[in-house]
Amino acid sequence: MRKVTAVLGFAALACGCASSPSAVPRLPSAATPATVIPRAFPVAPLNAPAGVFPNVSTTEPTGIRERYITATVTLTTGATLGGLYNRKNETWVQIAYPGAQSTAAYGPRRIEGGYLVAAAASSAAGHAFLYNSATGKFGTIDVANAVSTTAYGIWGDGKTVAIAGGYTDKKGRHAYVRTLGGNHFLTYDYPRAALTHFEGITGAGGPGDYNVAGDYTKPRDKAVYGFFMHIQNWKPWPPIVIGKLTANSVDVRDVVGVYNPGGGVSGFITTLPVQDPPFSDR
Repeated sequence: MRKVTAVLGFAALACGCASSPSAVPRLPSAATPATVIPRAFPVAPLNAPAGVFPNVSTTEPTGIRERYITATVTLTTGATLGGLYNRKNETWVQIAYPGAQSTAAYGPRRIEGGYLVAAAASSAAGHAFLYNSATGKFGTIDVANAVSTTAYGIWGDGKTVAIAGGYTDKKGRHAYVRTLGGNHFLTYDYPRAALTHFEGITGAGGPGDYNVAGDYTKPRDKAVYGFFMHIQNWKPWPPIVIGKLTANSVDVRDVVGVYNPGGGVSGFITTLPVQDPPFSDR
């Protein structure tokens, strides 16, 4: 669902989010895993300042991890820069890949000596990559038999690393979560959607337990809808629809993305409620 103009290539990248409310509401149990929970949630704008990003036009939050949020900042020239926001001290840092016309930043996984970053490149459309900032090397992580693959979220539990994104095959366009070792692979299609895509992933208790943020579109509807979903022991729970917006990344239950207030473009952040288990998951 994202348009990428360059691959990330930097060693100091992280993500985060605004503080959560002290009391998180709970949603009632859903009858089946296929149940969709419609509900509108308040969102707060999150935009890069012109003082750090001269000629800034729009801000697209793309990754969230602990107290940091990454973003792709589009300038009035059409070029993009990576942005890093520290919610604790409310400061922004500009990230630009040396020699690149545009840079896009996505959420990483900390590793020894640097970060493991999920990335995509316009010069190699249709392929997903992992970039290791410690070694400076890229590795392709395409889904087998897919026409195209994207990877926008990454999470690690010890030695188990999970990747989230989307892929296209002869049957359609799907969301996925997979382990790098290939031991587990989950495909997800939002009910009756024309397209489904995971944009971000965070841990939720251990390998196989995750929270994901994603987008979907409906047949004959150009609008994009953002959603949050919990995965327990590799089983998807009912998705929670956030609204007509793009949900780009998630940390615990905090989601960042882009929406269009009053016809404009703005980043946002919101916190999702806790769900009761919809089924016996163990």
